[in-house]
Amino acid sequence: MAKFQLKDGLVLQRGKQLLKFQRMLPENLIQLENVETGLIEKMSLDELLDKIERKELIVQGGSHVCNAISVKLPNVQSSIHVIIDTARFSAKAKAKYERKINYVLRCKKEGVTQGCIRQITRVIATIAANTNDKNPPAPTTVADWLRIYNQSGCDNRSLLPKPRMSRKIGERIGQEKLDLIHEFITRYYLQRSGKSIEDTYNFLSSEMRTRLGEDAYVSISTVKKIIRQISPYEREKIREGAAFAAARWRHAIGGINAEYPLQVVEIDHTELSIYVIDSRIGIVLGRPIITIIIDSCTGYILSLVISFEGTTVARVVRAIKFALTPKNKIVAELGLKNEWITPGLWQTMLTDNASEFHAADANAIALQMGFDVERSPVRKPWFKPGVERSMLSVVNALPRYGRSELIQGVHKPIDPKKTASIAFDDLHAALIKWAVDIYPFKISDRTQDCAFDRMKEGLKKVPAPVFNDDLRALDIFAAIPTRVKVSQAGIEKFYLDYRSRGLAKWQKNMVQNSTWMRD
Repeated sequence: MAKFQLKDGLVLQRGKQLLKFQRMLPENLIQLENVETGLIEKMSLDELLDKIERKELIVQGGSHVCNAISVKLPNVQSSIHVIIDTARFSAKAKAKYERKINYVLRCKKEGVTQGCIRQITRVIATIAANTNDKNPPAPTTVADWLRIYNQSGCDNRSLLPKPRMSRKIGERIGQEKLDLIHEFITRYYLQRSGKSIEDTYNFLSSEMRTRLGEDAYVSISTVKKIIRQISPYEREKIREGAAFAAARWRHAIGGINAEYPLQVVEIDHTELSIYVIDSRIGIVLGRPIITIIIDSCTGYILSLVISFEGTTVARVVRAIKFALTPKNKIVAELGLKNEWITPGLWQTMLTDNASEFHAADANAIALQMGFDVERSPVRKPWFKPGVERSMLSVVNALPRYGRSELIQGVHKPIDPKKTASIAFDDLHAALIKWAVDIYPFKISDRTQDCAFDRMKEGLKKVPAPVFNDDLRALDIFAAIPTRVKVSQAGIEKFYLDYRSRGLAKWQKNMVQNSTWMRD
């Protein structure tokens, strides 16, 4: 365990944030400053040491100062040792490690440095006499141990015996045998309903004696090692089929694991099984489609948009804009109890394979905003479980009246004008309240906390938030491009001419007699 000093230059890492030590305050308080945002934090010395011990804070600067005079921290035993369980070592490796650490710590205790060969020789003689070491190490060997120990920040693990590097299978048995093993694995084992490993090995042994002589031999464990180098999913896919492999290995190889907030967000749409009526004129608007953007790490909803149009990029644009827009006015208008956090821009957006996410405009949005787009595999919703679970929760939370019904046998079809019992304003207020006051505060059975708390705590460990200065520029991607004719009369669209001063300047710079416009 390396020592650190509470002085200028000490840097601590918390998640993706860097905290710089500023000064000691009265009553044993410490003041830290966020390197990126300049945010000032105060915490007690006991709290600081506790977080460092629990690895919530990691010492970055000032960790390699073992030879410097360290600050004695109160009520904390100073130590440079890392607790290592030597019970798992063999007797030979354990004796070798304890011998090294004994010589090194004795030199450190007497203040002998790696360059003092005469003093190291004296220390070796003393230790050899006390421990009855009949074959003591050379002074240069102990000097090398001291150098490695000091360069590692006084970490005991630097003196551990290095593991032996096993040779590759091809180097042990020869490339000719290795090629023959791969050939028989492909011919017999990696086939639909192929042979077992034992049968493949029997065929291999017989062919190997025929080709390479009677003395040619490989063990079945070698064949099993080579087979294990192939992905188990790929093996099952070839031997049992793609559907069987996907069903068996989906939980083991699927899914996106986000380590901190805004690393990955998930977006998806769903059509609600209700009919909505207009709040002002009372006409039936149809079945609404909601678009949700949710953070993968915390499960916190960043955006929820209601629309009645089909599959378009405009829905994606509105959802992204709403996720990056402060929502204090909406929260105040609806009288909600909690805030709707707007943490900023994300790094990666995870989508499905819908046509609006494959559109050129969707890729242009990601390029302009500066985030990556990843698409989950087809028919594998567990790659974005957060947004799938949230959409199921909102469907279950809606009232039963007004929903569409499944037709079974002789059935009188419902009349949406009579059964539509949800007004648009009521649906809008209910969904926003659900996204702000209800869903983020559900306690997870697995983690025993809620999404709101996870987001609040996670934002303390991420870099400074990123925002966009002009979200209205995204509206250009929501518009529909059309071909228009440019002439002396202006711009012709639907057989009507349009002229203005702005269009006149644009018309002078036109070379062709037609162009694309977004309306």
